[in-house]
Amino acid sequence: MHAHRQRMAAMDRIAGRLSAVDGLYYPTSFLRSAPDHKAALLALLSRDSPLFLERYGGALSHDELAAFDALAADYEVGWHLRRLRAALAGGSPPASRVRNRRRAYLDRLVREGEYFSEEAMREREPYLHHEYLGRFQDPTGRAMARPGERWSETLMRRAEEAVIVEKIRGEQIRRGVDPSEWAAQILGKPDLAPMAWVKRLVTLCDKAPATPIYVVRDVVEEQFGKSFDDIFECFNVEPVGFASIALVRKTDC
Repeated sequence: MHAHRQRMAAMDRIAGRLSAVDGLYYPTSFLRSAPDHKAALLALLSRDSPLFLERYGGALSHDELAAFDALAADYEVGWHLRRLRAALAGGSPPASRVRNRRRAYLDRLVREGEYFSEEAMREREPYLHHEYLGRFQDPTGRAMARPGERWSETLMRRAEEAVIVEKIRGEQIRRGVDPSEWAAQILGKPDLAPMAWVKRLVTLCDKAPATPIYVVRDVVEEQFGKSFDDIFECFNVEPVGFASIALVRKTDC
């Protein structure tokens, strides 16, 4: 516990010193979540020590690097510490270390990330994915609602799918592909609406206020010509879901 407190104090000192360094690089997205430089640096230290060392390790001293020794069991942290200490000593890391570090990072992406998932690769290279995989797949499967998915999520996914298919078609047109072989667009209405409209519909789906039960009662009785109690044995007044921009309630008839 004492060692942990010492390490946290050292990290706080490091973040404080670096935040006062003129010309230190800060990504725009990095500062958007934490405008205060020190807070942003501390957040990165807590979240991703290897990235912190990669980005700011060159500005650290021998003593400051020692604060990361407790994390040296992590391959990337250990690699950065060896590289940075070699640089401070005037040396350069062997090429094999560079290759091993790249391999470790690749393994980490495959194991923990979504970078190499089929969906991520399709988003990065729609046409290439279509040529090797997509044209052999049933396009209707991408348009269907998925288990546990809200209607708003389905709507957004279909709109994003329309953008991807449009990119594929654009590349097919550029390459002179016969129209009979163009990527299929089987998405229904969402692909016909601008993205701004789709986002507005999503808001309506997720945030539409529940219709008061007395209004529901009046409409049902008028439509069926019977009293509410005669139609339903029980009626749950709390909505259980949404269908388009309508509310769904559970009843027993």
